[in-house]
Amino acid sequence: MSRKKRRGIASILGTLIFIGIVFSAFVPMTLVMKQADNVYERKIHEATISDIDKGTEDAMVYAYGETGSTELSVFITNKGVNELTIVRVWLNNNSTEVSETIVPKASTEMGPFDVTDAESPLKVKVTTENGNIFECDLGSVMYSEVNGWYTPSFAISVMIMSDWGQYEIIVEDSGSNEVGYYKSSGNEHDDISKTFLVDDTPDTYDVEVLKKIGGGWNNLIGPGYTVNVPSAAGTPVVIVVTDGT
Repeated sequence: MSRKKRRGIASILGTLIFIGIVFSAFVPMTLVMKQADNVYERKIHEATISDIDKGTEDAMVYAYGETGSTELSVFITNKGVNELTIVRVWLNNNSTEVSETIVPKASTEMGPFDVTDAESPLKVKVTTENGNIFECDLGSVMYSEVNGWYTPSFAISVMIMSDWGQYEIIVEDSGSNEVGYYKSSGNEHDDISKTFLVDDTPDTYDVEVLKKIGGGWNNLIGPGYTVNVPSAAGTPVVIVVTDGT
């Protein structure tokens, strides 16, 4: 075989070897890039689902304790449409890790938690797995040897017992100043509980609870409904309950 033919064969073999090397490197690189794209898309999907779950979470939180005990329990109701997982309970700046999943419309009690400085205002809140924070609906709580656990804040708590409807709540002080307002963004499919903190000065408040019927709003508790805060018995939180059906 002539030298020229040998050089030609060598060039062809070299080219084939080069193509083989490039191909063997390109295929794994393509697979790695495709896998990275799949991981990225999955992370985006998971983040989107997490944001949706976070936006649909809703909870009602209450803190209470037994008279004569500085231990405090936390009561939580899942008002959302998905499961709610509580991962942390806060008493002011002190937190306790927990793991409790609550199905929709169900409630659970956590604790009791020992409070070292119970005679100072205590802010109670919980953190969910999705990062939402829900505070005690009655505001801060305190403890005294005479009264036990109580809330130092004056408040009006309105509860509407209903399984369907759109509602509006208006609370005004004696000077006709609006101190509390709530309006359903759409039809509610469960009971509604809203607490409005008011001034620490005793006063008389007008409370209106309206339900949308047709094109208008009907007052469920009648015009001129008033409550005194604190109540005649000295209760700092006055509860107004009405039938929303």
